[in-house]
Amino acid sequence: MSEKGDDRVSAGKAAKRLGVSTGTLRRYTLEGVLEDRRSPGGRRIFRVGDLDALSRRRGHPALPLVGGVVLYGRVSSHRQRAEGDLDRQMVRLREAAGERVVVGEFTDVASGLSDRRKGLRRALSGRLYGSRSAKARALTRAVKWTVEKGDLVRVGMCAVWMASCELMKEASLHQGRATIEEIRKALGGDCEWITRRLLKRKGKQFPAREDIARWHEEPPGWFLLEKQKRSSAKAKDQAGKVAIACPGCGFSIEVKPATARRRKDWEGLYCGRGACDYEPPGSAGMVTVIGHNAVGSFTGWRHEFPSDEQIASLTKARDLAAAALAIQPGSPVQATINNLVAPAGTGNHLVTFSNGWSTGVTIGKDGSVEIENPMVVAGLHRMVHDGDELGITVRTFTHAISHTAPNGTKILVKELRCWYLVDGTFHPFTEEQTFEAHCVDHETGEPIPPEQGVRYLDAYPVDN
Repeated sequence: MSEKGDDRVSAGKAAKRLGVSTGTLRRYTLEGVLEDRRSPGGRRIFRVGDLDALSRRRGHPALPLVGGVVLYGRVSSHRQRAEGDLDRQMVRLREAAGERVVVGEFTDVASGLSDRRKGLRRALSGRLYGSRSAKARALTRAVKWTVEKGDLVRVGMCAVWMASCELMKEASLHQGRATIEEIRKALGGDCEWITRRLLKRKGKQFPAREDIARWHEEPPGWFLLEKQKRSSAKAKDQAGKVAIACPGCGFSIEVKPATARRRKDWEGLYCGRGACDYEPPGSAGMVTVIGHNAVGSFTGWRHEFPSDEQIASLTKARDLAAAALAIQPGSPVQATINNLVAPAGTGNHLVTFSNGWSTGVTIGKDGSVEIENPMVVAGLHRMVHDGDELGITVRTFTHAISHTAPNGTKILVKELRCWYLVDGTFHPFTEEQTFEAHCVDHETGEPIPPEQGVRYLDAYPVDN
């Protein structure tokens, strides 16, 4: 049925008719090259007349939506082409096409018909019909068959490419020969292992239908031998397999002995399926190692002592969790730093440790605590509970001005206090001990000039 110029088609069909992608079609509408409309449902639709007009302006006819004709002509030599054989062939093909829309015309000058010919490959290319699929290869075989039959009209190929592809259904390279499905059915049906490759190896690649008619009563000798061989191999394979069951849900598999020997590498196995809620048991001071597909499809687990990297990773993870608590009011972590810094008064404080850590702490007038580096405070809290040894210094910035730097910056007076942490207890330093800790070189015993603008004070007791 012919289409009228006022007919509307969807965006997908419009793109197929023009031989372009939907993205290119959208660009045409944005640039004003093609006008689109909206259906009552809000979808973009296009007039067939506008699509045909655009195709004519672009220099080639639009593709039909449901069918069309591809003309393909071939001669064996350039001499035949020069004598007009190819032109006369194309004329006959156009006459054979009748009133059908000609999608394209392709030619080749080559000896013999083959799907490797450039013209034929273009005729069956994705630009016209989508990907080069099995249907395209089947059509090529159909054309070869028509050549062997001497159909001069189809020698040049006038193929009507309809959605049903009736040409491929009617023409077959192996007419009268049995298909794989027919062969399997004739041999009892339970023989999916029969393939064309196996038949070719047995010299029976394309048996005739009349030859397989009696196979259900008298199977061929090669089939019986192959079936017995496969049955023996399957029985031997099944006899040596080992069953493995999941302790969580009871799901079991069978694996070969060589695969089952890998069980000794794991303390336990489980299926790991979504329907199974089994979890490997934990062990204090150990890490659980998981191995997917450890034995067949089963997951294996075992306990190992943590490596130095794993210990550092676990410590960092614990400090990160404690750091999250450090910013929560009333948490034990915040209480530790609050007991250490709050007695020094409100304002800004710098807390440094003998291991190189440092963090700024601000005590508000309302008693609020703001921590610059929660990770450091979390580490301090952990060291208090672990009984580690650590030197701690708290510098409190006062509002008094000590002196002015050469660049004009006013340097504030700092109050300095020290503690020594051991076995979870803060031991306060006296003023003399604090001064000696910062103004004496511990290696040589030589005095070090005191820091300008620093007051060395007695440390107060700290509760933990």
